[in-house]
Amino acid sequence: MKKTALIVTVLTTTVCWSQQPMQPIAPPPAVRPVPPINRPIVVNGDAVTVPGSEPDNMMETNPAETNGFAPTNEPGATNSTAEANAYIPELASAYALTNRLSVMAPAQVLVVRQVQAGLSSLQEVAEKISGQESLLLAMQHNPQIQHRVDEVGDHIMNLTRGDVKPSRDSVDRISLDLLRAGSHARLPHDHEMILAIVINLTCNSEKLSAADLNETVNNGVMILNANGVAPAICNAFGCDLRSVALELQPNLGI
Repeated sequence: MKKTALIVTVLTTTVCWSQQPMQPIAPPPAVRPVPPINRPIVVNGDAVTVPGSEPDNMMETNPAETNGFAPTNEPGATNSTAEANAYIPELASAYALTNRLSVMAPAQVLVVRQVQAGLSSLQEVAEKISGQESLLLAMQHNPQIQHRVDEVGDHIMNLTRGDVKPSRDSVDRISLDLLRAGSHARLPHDHEMILAIVINLTCNSEKLSAADLNETVNNGVMILNANGVAPAICNAFGCDLRSVALELQPNLGI
């Protein structure tokens, strides 16, 4: 009797177990892709943007902290911060000029940065004359503009390390054309540095070949052109630099 009861119990348990629904098999955990580690390239303390290095959440960052300038979304703005930070492959040779800072004497780097700071100050006052037809008339009504132009001219003169220095007239033309450029577009911080290096190379071009000087000048012109400066002003700036170079090397042949 006990044997019969045991057999019935076993059969009942087996039948009940076989009738239970099967539990779904859990899928394997998904492997989350690991994003690449993006580290900015730093050139003498300044971060340089390269393609593909921007974080995915760039638009979530505070735009007021980009390049130290507020976003230029108000009417009349010629370029936005996002456009200023965009990497332009055609400017690769211009960006390469920043490598020269690492081989300059510390005192020369300081003067180059003074020129860069002067370009920033020119752009600040240039915004006040944006759209005005006569630059000279605007300077007569605002002595602060003339003071900034003279100050940048002083910094440019201080760049020269050779025995022959450029004339004050040539230096003032550079400052005035950069003021005109600033009234058309706001240059980002790294482009100001490139222009300061271009001017430094021109003011110390006694040993530069005509080909090297032309490449340097063209890099400066491309920087202005990339920021939307009018072609006439870009070309005038290039002529200013070549005039300075010819004063240092009258037989350069450019």
